[in-house]
Amino acid sequence: MLGLVSADGRPVELRLIGYGDRTHTGAVHQAIAPLLEFAVPGARRRGRVLALVPVDFARERASTGMTLGGADHPLLLTAQEVQRLVAWVEGGDAMDAPLVVVCGDEWEIGRVVAILGRMPVELVRAARPAQAHAALGRRPALAVVAGTAPGLDRFVRAAQAGGVPLVAVASDEPALAAAGATRLPELDEQRLVAAVTELLDFV
Repeated sequence: MLGLVSADGRPVELRLIGYGDRTHTGAVHQAIAPLLEFAVPGARRRGRVLALVPVDFARERASTGMTLGGADHPLLLTAQEVQRLVAWVEGGDAMDAPLVVVCGDEWEIGRVVAILGRMPVELVRAARPAQAHAALGRRPALAVVAGTAPGLDRFVRAAQAGGVPLVAVASDEPALAAAGATRLPELDEQRLVAAVTELLDFV
């Protein structure tokens, strides 16, 4: 199973259904071509999923993203998440990259991501608290707090409770002190790269 995060921060579970596997309805998949089963956490226990689609359906939408669910409650997966699920299905190297969540002020997030995007990591941008908390469900290797934004205290405490190391960049969030975060008073590319490299044990 693969954990995904929708564009509005909702967690999504993905299962690859191969020949002979059972779907959420209990039906046995008899075709050679595998299927992708998408569900919100716990939905299969209620007999409901978002979609059951061929793998090629996702591949064709890797550059645009895809919408799941009905018209009343649509759920959008961004192109980044669709590309990630395709890499997971194909067993690509991208799935080996450590996950780093960047949360905080949207402008500061963009500046941090521009730097970390050159490192061998998978990045999740989380400008809203709901996105950040959903991303923590994917067990990230590191969380970066960029600037200051409403709700950051809850995210910091949740990351600390989950044992996720924290790096703070230009943030005066009070909860960071108790969380033992590595703190950078301002965005400095060399210091940020050095801090992330040390925490992720990059050589």
